[in-house]
Amino acid sequence: MIGLEHLTNLKDLSLAGNMIEIVNDTAIDNFIHLETLNLSGNQIGSFIEITKLGRLPKLRTISLSDPHFGSCPVCYLSNYTTFIWSQIRNANEIDGSILNNELKIQAEATFIKKRMYYSMRIHTLKRNTTNLIRSAEQLTRKRCQCIRNAMKVLSVIKREVESNGIEWEIVNNMNSNVLMNQQQQSVQQQSISNSNSGINSINDKKNDEVIWTQKEIVERIRYLILNEKQ
Repeated sequence: MIGLEHLTNLKDLSLAGNMIEIVNDTAIDNFIHLETLNLSGNQIGSFIEITKLGRLPKLRTISLSDPHFGSCPVCYLSNYTTFIWSQIRNANEIDGSILNNELKIQAEATFIKKRMYYSMRIHTLKRNTTNLIRSAEQLTRKRCQCIRNAMKVLSVIKREVESNGIEWEIVNNMNSNVLMNQQQQSVQQQSISNSNSGINSINDKKNDEVIWTQKEIVERIRYLILNEKQ
């Protein structure tokens, strides 16, 4: 629409199929006598551009979609019909549909309800986003504080280790001596247990011999008793 802003007496303008994306504000303000406008088949994709068209004071017929040139991308957006009917109040025909006062009133009422709904949604999203950011900042501060505390503890431990290095060596030597003593004691205990097991085996053999001699004695007594009876 650039270059047409000086044609202030235009009443009928067709710019269909011209790859237009943005409506020129200066041209819109100068088209004070424009009654019919065809923008079908262009690349208009925002409700903001439709809002600009609402400033045309004498606009009666407007098309952003027709069978010959196709539709603008904005025509496929949700609530397109309600929005354009409520914004271009002077128009009697939009995209081939004839409007009466009742349809305009319904469109305006629906637009107000939807605007209130989306305003509440935006407010809720902003509030939730603010709360999430605040919670994230608090959590970040807590974790940073924990890290700082841990660094302080580590620095204290480091200083103690550096200042008491000799004591740590003594402790390590004592620990090694204790381990050696424990190993020696375990070896001694193992040898004692082995000797005890040997003694136990000898005692078992002696017990077996004693038991065997007792059996022999019993057999001999039986033999003698039988001989006396005979």
